[in-house]
Amino acid sequence: MKNNWHFSSLGIDKVKKLSGKYTGLLTDEVFYTQGSNTGIHMNICTASLPNYEKFIVSPKSEINYHLAGYGTNLNDSLTRLGGESVERAAGAVSQLYLKKRIVRATYSELNEKAINLEYLTPYTNEQLKRLHSLNSDFLSKNPDFETQQDWVRANSLFYPQQSIYIPKNTFLFGSQSKKRTFLAVSTGTAAHINWQKALLNSLIEYIQIDAFMYS
Repeated sequence: MKNNWHFSSLGIDKVKKLSGKYTGLLTDEVFYTQGSNTGIHMNICTASLPNYEKFIVSPKSEINYHLAGYGTNLNDSLTRLGGESVERAAGAVSQLYLKKRIVRATYSELNEKAINLEYLTPYTNEQLKRLHSLNSDFLSKNPDFETQQDWVRANSLFYPQQSIYIPKNTFLFGSQSKKRTFLAVSTGTAAHINWQKALLNSLIEYIQIDAFMYS
């Protein structure tokens, strides 16, 4: 399906408001296909991201993400496609509205206000050394207590009235950080009609990914 908006009145109206080759949250081309003939017949809609990250983050920034919506009917698929395009855009735009929350410091300076350093080292030093040889933006070893880096102030999930600091390059994707230990991804980014439901969707996605990794 290419610009064929008459198939569904509700879902396609939502997607039309978001789409545009230069100013949309997804491109003005939406492709539709039916999934497997066995089991549940899923309808799949896909589109691409415009290069809005070059305006939001920097001209050299590149965010390459697929956009897709799945459902048992076309309307559901289009609605989910629109929702995912909002999620992707929110992740990129957060570079701007969280700008005042970014501080540059070492882990020692933030101390207990920062997330536990053990949670920030998914790779071994040997693996990071290999990544550094492929991409110099990666550190050649894991950060220590004295490594200077940018941190984002966020609200603690366990103690909502308290702030906690998270490394910028693990929290904001598209970041131009030269001191990263892994790439931020959109997992945990969610959109909904209010922030409570968006937060719930975000947490559910983390649980889903965690369960899949351990299955």
